[in-house]
Amino acid sequence: MEALSFNDLPAAIAEIKESVARQGKMLEKILRSNNLKRNEWPEQEELPISVEEVSAITGLSTKTIYLKAADRSIPSMKRGGRLYFYKSEVLAWLKKG
Repeated sequence: MEALSFNDLPAAIAEIKESVARQGKMLEKILRSNNLKRNEWPEQEELPISVEEVSAITGLSTKTIYLKAADRSIPSMKRGGRLYFYKSEVLAWLKKG
């Protein structure tokens, strides 16, 4: 993956939004073909997110996130030498203040 400059961000975000919209339409088409409505979608297990994703959600630097994880002030888990988070736990932590 190539590095993006600040000026590249609007175009990159627009591309991501278009991709997500296309994927949503494809998913709805699949669900319709299986006669499922949106509220009948099967539950999915929440996948862990990376330090970088937590940084984007919280606006904190990755260094700060590592420090908060080390002192257990932000919910996290460590597997295989990498630090992971659950988005729902991070959002709950943010709301809690």
